[in-house]
Amino acid sequence: MNQFKYIVKFLIALISQSDQAWSYLATAETKESKPDYMLWNYYYPLLGFMSLVIFLCAGSRNPSPEVSFDFQYGMTKMVPVLVAYFIGPYLALILIKQVLVHLFELPNPDKNRLIIFVFYSTSFLVALEMLMAVMPAIRFFQFIALYLVYITWNGSHTYIRVAEKRRWLFGFVSFLVIFFSPSVVQHLLQFLQG
Repeated sequence: MNQFKYIVKFLIALISQSDQAWSYLATAETKESKPDYMLWNYYYPLLGFMSLVIFLCAGSRNPSPEVSFDFQYGMTKMVPVLVAYFIGPYLALILIKQVLVHLFELPNPDKNRLIIFVFYSTSFLVALEMLMAVMPAIRFFQFIALYLVYITWNGSHTYIRVAEKRRWLFGFVSFLVIFFSPSVVQHLLQFLQG
């Protein structure tokens, strides 16, 4: 139950008061700012919940009219998304670290802060993925993903401590990397299956 409260609390904070959420993580020495705690008590449970929602929604909306719930169809819709959001943030982490080192010339970016930044930012996309699974007919939700620009922009200066003059560039680059990493993983899976 504490994990659920933690997930809801941080998702709401990240969406409604992104700058304050990043400031809290940057200044407070709390368990929420520790990568292991965040992964095992926030991101992975959220990922599991997303997988369950996608599986149940897809299985109940199967294209076959003679079956009320199609287990196989639910699994085929859920597994690629689960794998994409499991591997995608790690890919984004590698790419963002390279951007910080080579483009922004920060020789030793804090690994723990990068992990927290990438996974909390990705959690917004995971929540959005659940919302789109529940209400697939509303395509407007896809545009809400652009709000991630604001989340990464706030986190870039407040949490990652990128210089103010490079905040926009890093915020936008990290948005692109975090947003497209799960898609790259999904396309790679499709290519390997094909």
